Amino acid sequence: ERGIGKLKLPRSGACSSGLRQARANSSSAGARRPARVCSSGLRSSLPALLMLSSACTGSAADRQGLLKKGLALSTSASSRLSAHVVRLLPGDDLLLSLRSFAEERGLRAACVLSCVGSTSTTRLRPAGSSDAREFCGKYEIVSLVGTLSTDAHHLHLSVSDEACAVIGGHLLEGCIVRTTAEIVIGELADVGFVRELDPRTGFHELFVTEGPPPA
Repeated sequence: ERGIGKLKLPRSGACSSGLRQARANSSSAGARRPARVCSSGLRSSLPALLMLSSACTGSAADRQGLLKKGLALSTSASSRLSAHVVRLLPGDDLLLSLRSFAEERGLRAACVLSCVGSTSTTRLRPAGSSDAREFCGKYEIVSLVGTLSTDAHHLHLSVSDEACAVIGGHLLEGCIVRTTAEIVIGELADVGFVRELDPRTGFHELFVTEGPPPA
């Protein structure tokens, strides 16, 4: 959601009418969504991370410092990939359970390959916001994607309600499993994921380290 530029669309009749129709469709679709919000505007603990730092462009010294730490934006070669499977039970916290699993298995670099299940309470942070939103009701997990490690995580969750309307955002603590959550986690054996403050964005971003873990 960061760094997305505004597109300048030509003001042709076809384009304008298409935009009006898209807005109308969006409004009517929104009116049909009966998502039940049991509380909104909950303050997240992340407001500081949502404020761009004054050094968001980053200096040459900043970039050089990241390189000296052995931090890269990509892998230089493919990594071996193995899979773990875990099923969560009713009442489990989705995010806390994934964190615990990563710590117990010592996952230096992992990603969520697949997840199906349901939630009774869904807690998300919307794009570009420091506020958490909490939804209570029967929701099906449509997708869970992202990266995680013993160091940190970055996960997005989408769920659908009884009308098949979909909501999504950053996964937060407080997402509670309703019936089950069947999760397949991929482990990259030859790399590590770490999160450091990137002066180019002002956020703690993903960096990749290669080679065996430090002794």
